[in-house]
Amino acid sequence: EDQQQVWLSMILIGVKSMRILSLALLVSVMLGIPPTGQAADAPTGSGAAMTTAASKLLAALPPELQKKATFSFADDERFNWHFIPLQNAKTKQPTRKGVPLEEMPEAAKALALELVKAGVSAEQYATVLTIFSREAVIGELEPANRWFRRPGWYFVSIFGEPSLTSKWGWRIEGHHLSLNFTIDKGVCTSATPAFYGMNPVTMKHGPTKG
Repeated sequence: EDQQQVWLSMILIGVKSMRILSLALLVSVMLGIPPTGQAADAPTGSGAAMTTAASKLLAALPPELQKKATFSFADDERFNWHFIPLQNAKTKQPTRKGVPLEEMPEAAKALALELVKAGVSAEQYATVLTIFSREAVIGELEPANRWFRRPGWYFVSIFGEPSLTSKWGWRIEGHHLSLNFTIDKGVCTSATPAFYGMNPVTMKHGPTKG
């Protein structure tokens, strides 16, 4: 795809207090503020909800996918975030770590979406689903790249053990999306880096018009 056109068409959605930085590339950065735009929550808030959701997700994954999904909290992979497509053109396999949604059993996939819901606002969750769906659209526009323009190529990673008594984190990311969270003793202490992008921005025709 034409990267310049993609960059110019990106939509960045964040909390009210977020500032949008614009150079050639638009990047969404939320400086230590949870996606709801509020201060770090109490253990009964979104941090606790994410802990519960992540535990349920891991329990629903078969052992081989649990292994792919989990890393230690200190693993360098936690800092290896990207919002661009990552794949091997020769093997036609993704190079991004974690478990893609398309490999998950249906029950686990539903729980992965519940984890996303627990971490973002309703508006942001709708944006995440739209970003997923746009990959299929890009695949239609770029037939040669259809093999990696897949709505199921969004990857979930869990860093540490989801717990209300210790620190852990999680990430979901793929093309045009990277959401990263840190939860400490049931409190969401960081929701950065956070990136939302979209291409096409507006659908002028078809069932997803708008």
